[in-house]
Amino acid sequence: ASGRVTIQRLGPAGEPVGEFGSVGGWYRHFIRELAAGHERTFVFIDSRFLIPHLVPLRKRRIHVLYQMHNMHLEPPRRWDSDLHPVYRRVLARIDDVDAIVNLTERQREDIAARRGRTTNMFVVPNPVDVPEPPPQPPPRDPHRVMTMARLETQKRLVHAIAAFGRVVEAVPEARLDIYGEGSQRAKLQTEIERSGLTGAVTLRGYDPKAREALWRASAFLMTSEYEGYPLSTLEAMSQGCPVVSYDIRYGPREQVGDGVDGFVVPEGDEDALAGRVVELLRSPE
Repeated sequence: ASGRVTIQRLGPAGEPVGEFGSVGGWYRHFIRELAAGHERTFVFIDSRFLIPHLVPLRKRRIHVLYQMHNMHLEPPRRWDSDLHPVYRRVLARIDDVDAIVNLTERQREDIAARRGRTTNMFVVPNPVDVPEPPPQPPPRDPHRVMTMARLETQKRLVHAIAAFGRVVEAVPEARLDIYGEGSQRAKLQTEIERSGLTGAVTLRGYDPKAREALWRASAFLMTSEYEGYPLSTLEAMSQGCPVVSYDIRYGPREQVGDGVDGFVVPEGDEDALAGRVVELLRSPE
């Protein structure tokens, strides 16, 4: 909301018993009431929209820990690029939280380069549960590549389709399955048809069993413009499916050992992406 906000506080019978002059005042009062009578209270929050309203709380026994899940930079996403407007408000309040937790060292260093390192900056990566392998793991399809993503602009799946056109030129039997739904589905289907890849690239839609396909695929593609710390790549690696990813901020470089358990290629380089996929399909060892 813009401008002044007045929020009325009502008693049990619905009668007005007070009011707050801001959304932040309401939130802070709510937290203080919850914490009343406790020696120490820890508030974990991951909403970039809520932090500007919540701090400073000015209560020594209430500790606020903020988890940053996503990209804070605008294109071209260098450490000194413009801040996203929402994150500009968040970073202006770092000193008022007990901990700001990033998912990667690189994001913490990018923030530190901008505003200086403070003692409340920490890194805790996202985990995934390593699944139990099937009693009889299915054989990997030497021609099958897959990705799981929302069909949205951020995921840049047009790059995956374009790169796979180069893959099919080298390995005609290669197939790419794209799992997920989103607003770009029609556009992506048109791109597949325009590129002559019908039959080679398939939009599988939402499938609750998509992760099981990771046991059979020989490669997993990551072509996003940016991420916080992608879980889909971790899930792929936890099921033995090597990842081929752009070197984007943030995550793939921190997850994938280039040339060891996957490949990280220059950001936006479709030829390099395709070349590494072809390498995996031709020489899976």
